[in-house]
Amino acid sequence: MKNKSNLKAILLGMLVLFVLSFNSCKKDQDQTLESKNPENIENFDKMMRFLTIMWGVDKKDINYDVEKQIFTLIPASYSMTLQEVQDYYAASNEYKLKYE
Repeated sequence: MKNKSNLKAILLGMLVLFVLSFNSCKKDQDQTLESKNPENIENFDKMMRFLTIMWGVDKKDINYDVEKQIFTLIPASYSMTLQEVQDYYAASNEYKLKYE
């Protein structure tokens, strides 16, 4: 009888640990998506303006995929990662002198 109650206690403990770990993973995923949100990306609006001038298109023609962190020029299906855009923007001294 004691073995049954020990087994139940162990299973209950494992279940509680499983549920807690599952919830913490979900929270981490939510925080990751939140950090990828355009509102939380430094200079996001400036980079969008930079892309509109660089590609010669309207802002509505550029799509940003939050999960993949990719900018896509809709009519041409040309894409650049967030890191690529940040690198180009950081190195665009002439653009910054002229448009900022």
